[in-house]
Amino acid sequence: MNNIESLKPLGQWNQNLFTTTYEWSRDIKERGQKEDGFEIGVSKTISVPVQILFEAFADEGTRKKWLKNKLEIRKSTQNKSLVITWEDEVTSVRIELYITGENKSQVVVQHMKISDSKMAEKMKKFWKDALNGLKTYLEK
Repeated sequence: MNNIESLKPLGQWNQNLFTTTYEWSRDIKERGQKEDGFEIGVSKTISVPVQILFEAFADEGTRKKWLKNKLEIRKSTQNKSLVITWEDEVTSVRIELYITGENKSQVVVQHMKISDSKMAEKMKKFWKDALNGLKTYLEK
């Protein structure tokens, strides 16, 4: 039995976790590193209905009140998700929205295809700050 065969009983998710942990421990890959660059994720719970949270991203006029960056929405599913090309026209952003309670929602931002770990760190801080600003703007 080869190494891959011995992992099959773990299931796909655990196989990926095992592989990723191995790659990190051997300095083969850095945290957040994927095949096509680095990826970061940030989330925030905001005390507004999911519809308002969706509009804060989807409506350009509303979005400019809390996010000044240029972006292009490539795809959206009402009150659920958006797929965005970031202002650098290289990286992608996926926004997922979840209802977490009455008048309470969670936004999860995944920024993908980031060139290196330093830029990934910078973008993680950027999105944390941006979502804090969004929370402040929407909960006023």
